[in-house]
Amino acid sequence: MKRTGLMVAVAAALALGTNAGAQLYSTPAEVTANPLVKGFTVSGLTLSQGQTRVTLDLAGGRLVGLLVQGQGAQEVARGLVLAWGGEEKNVADLARSLGAEEVKAQARTAQGFAEDSEGTVLRLKVTGSGNAERWSAYTSLLIHPDSAFPTTANAEGNSKAPNVLRVFSDFQCPYCKRMWDTAHRTWAAQPNVYRVVHYHFPLEQHENAEPAAIASECAAAQGKFWPYADQLFSRVEDWVPQPNPTAKFVEYARALKLNVGTFQKCLTSAAPRTAVRAQYAAGLKVDVRGTPSVYLNGVQMQDYSDAEEAALIRTVTAASPSAAQVIEARLKALR
Repeated sequence: MKRTGLMVAVAAALALGTNAGAQLYSTPAEVTANPLVKGFTVSGLTLSQGQTRVTLDLAGGRLVGLLVQGQGAQEVARGLVLAWGGEEKNVADLARSLGAEEVKAQARTAQGFAEDSEGTVLRLKVTGSGNAERWSAYTSLLIHPDSAFPTTANAEGNSKAPNVLRVFSDFQCPYCKRMWDTAHRTWAAQPNVYRVVHYHFPLEQHENAEPAAIASECAAAQGKFWPYADQLFSRVEDWVPQPNPTAKFVEYARALKLNVGTFQKCLTSAAPRTAVRAQYAAGLKVDVRGTPSVYLNGVQMQDYSDAEEAALIRTVTAASPSAAQVIEARLKALR
């Protein structure tokens, strides 16, 4: 997904890198203790001051969405900065970004301003004018549904495991190898906890990444994706420098006792290349910008090795109602 104007401005204004939703997952007590809402009256999950009203959406006792309504960009910016983990100094900068003519004009349309990126949902509407002008903004976790990801047979773990990890990876990427050698082994050892699904996202600068992905799909066609992927990662120093790594790929297929003739024919067929490129295209749509990119229960992780982040995602996605249900209900009400 392309980063568009407002979220780029948000990330810059708040200096939050790629994680605009840093403060989401907070408890209500943590939110109400934030200096940004000092002087606000707290009533249940609503905070108010003058004409500004902030409503907290929770799942599993954690903040997953925040609705702020007020008379102008300054009031709405305060609520968004609160949700995104910023400080008082960020409010004015964000208010200027919100008040930009292109953003405000879109916010006045029937659909309002809508942007889903940086792991965050943002909706903005402006109605009325002058003293009757009213602003409304909603931000939440961005949770991708299962339908956002393509179908693939490259999955391991119990199909009924409560947690699904979707991994976009590149066999030539050193960070992907590190994940394969560390976190992946941990996930694979817990098949009743995690279902791991692999997607290809060969980076353009890695010349042999797409051929390796194609080779792994040819191994998958013979039921050997995972052991073949292990060969590619463990022997990466052998095949990456090759001008043409095909001989190496065939060598690995032979070592795994695949039907070599069938494997070689597959390497030049259209099907595996089509599958790889379809997965790459799907990755772009869910905001993959580099590898590895890991989605836990539809939520893009900022750090796949962070046990606390994983625990929080599991908490809000397993709650009843779940974060996705809470957020969808709010978005439906705002349409």
